[in-house]
Amino acid sequence: MHSNNTYESKISIYRRDKNNKIIYYLLIINRITGAVNSMRKSYSDMRDLHVKLEKKVKEYRLDVYLPIFPGRSLINKTNKDEQKIINRKIELQQYFYDLLKINKIQSLDLMKEIIPKFGITLQIANNQEEGIHVVIDRYTYIYQAIYFYCTFRDLQNNEQWIYKTRYSALKTFHQTLLDNKLKKYLIEFPSRKIFGITSENPDSVEKRRQKLESYLNHALQQENILQTEFVKYFIQDTKNQYYLFQQKGHDEKIKIRNDQKTSYSNVQLSQVVKISH
Repeated sequence: MHSNNTYESKISIYRRDKNNKIIYYLLIINRITGAVNSMRKSYSDMRDLHVKLEKKVKEYRLDVYLPIFPGRSLINKTNKDEQKIINRKIELQQYFYDLLKINKIQSLDLMKEIIPKFGITLQIANNQEEGIHVVIDRYTYIYQAIYFYCTFRDLQNNEQWIYKTRYSALKTFHQTLLDNKLKKYLIEFPSRKIFGITSENPDSVEKRRQKLESYLNHALQQENILQTEFVKYFIQDTKNQYYLFQQKGHDEKIKIRNDQKTSYSNVQLSQVVKISH
């Protein structure tokens, strides 16, 4: 069992179908919520998913590396050798485990069909009128890089979440919208400084914050933009990142509380030992 991931992947059994094709029984388990998704997939089905994911990662300019998908046997067909089938089963199980460690791809529609349902999801209605409102109310420096805190408010569904991001990530978001031929719905994206570094000048940082806020508010109130697959992914991903951050904070609080209880118990035990002597 894999214990250092939110998800556990298991392929415990496999069967041959009427065409002698090997069908693997894949289980994806959310170790936090206990939710389970059970699927029956052939090697070809899984390989097709991997190829589609590669295309989406490239299309959306995601800065991630997918795990290597198990290759075909170059000499003999795998489904004619039981040991090769078992080895492939193990490789595929490991592939999905590694795949599900990549948070940035978990909001892709391709992944939603394999991930057990959990957490919060966003459904953007066709008659969306009020869109998403964004407030960038603060920023911080981490290793000399500026991170902006974007508070997203879904006015129609009365939801709110926070997304911490850099200028470069929002620039990639903008470029992907241009790739999707949505330029006519956008206002100008704030450009980089030609001379000097923005992070060294507080006034420049403040101007960039204001322009990024205006840009996001304009973009995320355009119905033609909200209805694109990429923007639905982007919004869902920002929500999922917030959910994972909240969960991590909750887990750390529980750990601290348990450590304190253990420490207190050890002190009591030490006192009892001293008294007994």
